[in-house]
Amino acid sequence: MTGAIAIVIDDLISGGTTMARAARMCSQRGANVVHAAATHGLFGAGAGVRLNVPELASVVVTDTAGEAYARCPELGRKLVELPSAGLFAQLLARRAGDHKLVPGAAEQTAYR
Repeated sequence: MTGAIAIVIDDLISGGTTMARAARMCSQRGANVVHAAATHGLFGAGAGVRLNVPELASVVVTDTAGEAYARCPELGRKLVELPSAGLFAQLLARRAGDHKLVPGAAEQTAYR
């Protein structure tokens, strides 16, 4: 991992312990920067404190659990919540037989 950019991916972040440990391990093995990403940012009690470690450059989640910034204010600008509605719209359109991209879906992606 020496010199690498590491991205730790999981389905959800609840307590933050798993992501914080993985980030620490990547850093100890020489990663230059470590990012965490998960589909669902549940962020239970204390997660923000556990995730606000120097080894983690960012924590990226989708808005499927809602209010990530309110539940995890300790992360400040490290936290990025991506909208998921456009992705679901594209999936539903493809399942319905319309293989074209849903107009405007790509533009719904925004960063805070």
